[in-house]
Amino acid sequence: MPYYARQGLGSMLMKKCESEGVAMGYSTLELMAILPGIKLYDRHGFIEQGSSSAN
Repeated sequence: MPYYARQGLGSMLMKKCESEGVAMGYSTLELMAILPGIKLYDRHGFIEQGSSSAN
């Protein structure tokens, strides 16, 4: 929804997921992103390991 874009909601959710994972003892997090999400993950320090496409 464009109305909610660029208001920090994605960053807030990402930080919550990261902190919950750490609290549960996880040391890694793996994501699958769509193109609009890649910049968000980059800002949070995630590194692209590979890519795939669904046909």
